[in-house]
Amino acid sequence: MSNDKDKAEKLLQESKGQSRHKTEPESAGTPTLEDAVADAYRRLDNNDLPSNITLRDDNLAALFVGLEKSDELVPLGEATADALGREATIDTRADVLRLLLRYAISEIDGSILERGKAGRTQYLTESDDF
Repeated sequence: MSNDKDKAEKLLQESKGQSRHKTEPESAGTPTLEDAVADAYRRLDNNDLPSNITLRDDNLAALFVGLEKSDELVPLGEATADALGREATIDTRADVLRLLLRYAISEIDGSILERGKAGRTQYLTESDDF
């Protein structure tokens, strides 16, 4: 039992020598959203990142075809633009999808779009060589 006590004491003494502020937090390698967005814009400029977003969903695909065929797609896009307080030209399904994604994000956490804008501003400021 004395041996276990000695091991425990040794571990305690070793841990006292370690300072919490000297160790890096687990998320040290994770950039902020603003930095990640600015980096994504740089990658887009270098053609290292595709500018499209792709998803597969039979139900949504059928719904959007139905919205187009029933002439309800453009009104949905216009209503979404109004809800966002944006002026928008709605010519395609992609126009409506862009608006719907922005609306959903703003409803869930509006700060995400604001931080995304800050990342774009950061990128534009960095790339302004004037």
